[in-house]
Amino acid sequence: MKLKINKTAIAAAAAAVVLAACIGGGDDMTQAKLSSTSAATLRVDGFDFKDLNRNGALDTYEDWRRSAQERADNLLSQMTLAEKAGVMLHGTMQGTSKVMDATAMKTYVSDYGIN
Repeated sequence: MKLKINKTAIAAAAAAVVLAACIGGGDDMTQAKLSSTSAATLRVDGFDFKDLNRNGALDTYEDWRRSAQERADNLLSQMTLAEKAGVMLHGTMQGTSKVMDATAMKTYVSDYGIN
């Protein structure tokens, strides 16, 4: 079976893992300074958010006002099984802590379709 994973899905899943480990939600709704170099920003109810999936709408996982659990659950609900599997494999790529093994990486991309 060939898995085709896009980089946005991997980044989104990694964000879900981070979100699940964070404390979120709560009553403090102070806007942090927001900047972005690749994703557009959305303005909703006087607050700014990153449009991580570039759909022009504020998804639950993009809403920093929500709890980490809500955000992680929402993001995971939008991912395919192949995307979830790809995220689990992403941290197991061959190489050292500083350098990825390009030869081993070719196997992941050509044989398994993970990129």
